[in-house]
Amino acid sequence: GYAGAAGELTGTFVLAGHSAGGGFVTAVAADYAAQNPASANLLGVIMYDGVSPGAFDGSGSFAVQVAELDSHDVPVYQVAAPAQLWNAYGATTNALVATSPDRFCGVVLTGGDRPTESVSTSGDRPVGAARMLTAGWINDLYVGATSDAPQYGLYAAANQPILLGNAAATALPSPVANIWSAAEWSLGADLAAIGGLTGFEPGPAVNTGVNGVTAYVEPPLSNGVTGVKTGTSALAIPFGTRGFVTSADWYFPTQADGQVLANGVVWLQQGEIGDAVAFAALAAQIAGQTNSIVVTPAISSFEIPTQPGAFLGSAAMQQAIADMMLGDRGAIVVSAAAAGYQGVLPEKILFAGQRLGGGFAAEVAASTVDNGAATNLLGVVMFDGVASPSRFAPSVAKLESLDIPVYQIASPPQAANNWGRTTEQLAALYPDQFIGVQFDDGSSLDAMVTLATGWINDMYDGNGPTDPRYGLYGNPNYGTFVANQPIVMGETGVTTLPAPPPVDIPQYAGRWYEQGRVKQPSSSGLVNTTANYTPQSGGTITVETYSTYGQSGPARSTTGSAVPVNAANTRLYVDFLGDPTRDEPGNYWILDYAPDYSWSIVGGPNGTSGSILTRQQVIPEAEYNALVARAYRLGVRGTISPTAQYPAIPPV
Repeated sequence: GYAGAAGELTGTFVLAGHSAGGGFVTAVAADYAAQNPASANLLGVIMYDGVSPGAFDGSGSFAVQVAELDSHDVPVYQVAAPAQLWNAYGATTNALVATSPDRFCGVVLTGGDRPTESVSTSGDRPVGAARMLTAGWINDLYVGATSDAPQYGLYAAANQPILLGNAAATALPSPVANIWSAAEWSLGADLAAIGGLTGFEPGPAVNTGVNGVTAYVEPPLSNGVTGVKTGTSALAIPFGTRGFVTSADWYFPTQADGQVLANGVVWLQQGEIGDAVAFAALAAQIAGQTNSIVVTPAISSFEIPTQPGAFLGSAAMQQAIADMMLGDRGAIVVSAAAAGYQGVLPEKILFAGQRLGGGFAAEVAASTVDNGAATNLLGVVMFDGVASPSRFAPSVAKLESLDIPVYQIASPPQAANNWGRTTEQLAALYPDQFIGVQFDDGSSLDAMVTLATGWINDMYDGNGPTDPRYGLYGNPNYGTFVANQPIVMGETGVTTLPAPPPVDIPQYAGRWYEQGRVKQPSSSGLVNTTANYTPQSGGTITVETYSTYGQSGPARSTTGSAVPVNAANTRLYVDFLGDPTRDEPGNYWILDYAPDYSWSIVGGPNGTSGSILTRQQVIPEAEYNALVARAYRLGVRGTISPTAQYPAIPPV
């Protein structure tokens, strides 16, 4: 509870520990099992290169602990490193195998010295092999699955390898667990020369035999991907009379046996130059979590004088990419093979892109509708996509005609995404259906991956917002779209688009009571603050504010003018000194509001301002606190303090 957990903790649990912590949790688990023989709450023990003194101090206590757990059907899994000084030369692993000779008890990692080190599965973004293995095992423990009938975890027969990207694991028992490196032999000789201080022997004889698993078993509730291999090659795009040759990075999702059995191909287009490492990580995560071959070609976001028309915004370039999807897709097949792929490319295709690459993806996808190549097109995912306003609407309409979804994962409005105009355009085109989400504040790679991979997996399965299997769409009732609905993923929050929905100025007009705001020196000491908005002909809005200094002090009032700066009326510019400008970004952002316009959260483009407005002069404290918390989630960074309202002092 002190750490922030809400509600009661579940009764079932798994104990895990690293190195000496692995030996510790095994001892704790054995004590718990012995003292609670009727309990089924303890599901298993995970050791990360666990070391137990009871495995080599002559007491045999570790074997007793494992036997106790075995008698209660509580498995102990070890993710071991090869024998070395730091794990007492594999003594604990050997003792575990000797105590449980006929059951799966873990793996030894190769391709990394210690299981807590990361191993690369993308070439750029490291992913922990130990994390991948143990996450599957723990999920199996929760659902009661076993090593010979798994649902999520990866298991194999004794001494059989499981490939994990650029690393591998070999199922115990295996002599690999007792192979010393040259450095360890040298260290062992040095220690022996000064008195045999270690006293540990690798004991290879105990690491032979079977482990209760007859072969590698593919978990049915996993896509089977254990790593992502990368390659780079040339890609010849049939653009213009001479063609356009560029480089393309390829990401191939591999199974435990090294095969690539992908569901489809994702063309992922980077927009303007950005964080190449983060983009590569996004590509690798999409490949691994959706079992897709991902290709990320290098295409400029702006026109280069020496290569006229060869850029993302070019209709000719977009058509050239669409034409590559026709027939045998020769140029793509050749590029994939040159990057290291062997086999036939899957027929299913998805387009995705970041910023300008997102708009490009939507327009290329629409061009495949025109040329007939959209037969295998499943959908479009835009990562803060920015598109040409004149071409975007007809492009989306073409895709809609074939029920091909277009989803947007948007950042809050900012200069880099053209102040969210593509997002607003998409929401205006389809106001009554799910078209994506907007981050409440900033963005998160993990959240983008969670959202995009869930949607893509649903596309592969023929599912979507009304019947989801993998994706998050923000509606717990399925079948009824709800706009402006929050989805919380850990510490990251997003809101279903439109977020907020377009503002109806006549409904927003009228008197608002300020319940709290980020106080500025000019507003210090003011209470009874109200704001009254009156629409005028020509689209302007008269703004009248009223406050008093203290409960019964002198009054202060101001009059200004406001105009919307975006089509959805969610961003305005308010000026009390002159005529307001209609240029973005404005200084009065309606971040959220009640469907009945009973409350509103107002902020600004830089997060330093913020106000809580309500129609009622006095509201319950719980409602106020909830609105303040929502304001902070939506990007208000200044401290919001209450504005006192005294009903006995009626505002003018």
